[in-house]
Amino acid sequence: MEYLCKDGNESYPYDLKSGAECNACATQNCCDSFLACVKDTACTCYLECEGDDAECYSQCMISADPPDFDQHLTCLVDNCADPCEL
Repeated sequence: MEYLCKDGNESYPYDLKSGAECNACATQNCCDSFLACVKDTACTCYLECEGDDAECYSQCMISADPPDFDQHLTCLVDNCADPCEL
């Protein structure tokens, strides 16, 4: 099953590799923060990065987690901690 966050006519797949229950919870509760991240170049780079934090910071030319990623993570912690195993 594909999980999506919709922004008008656009749909963005949601899968941070934390399982179906996490994806379902996130798309129900945290699409706004996810969409903000998707629209930010550094945040999108960080989401798509496969390395550890240091590698991703270097690859995405940042020195810390992008603010939009932190906001999305906060939403997940507040709403989806159990299914996302946070």
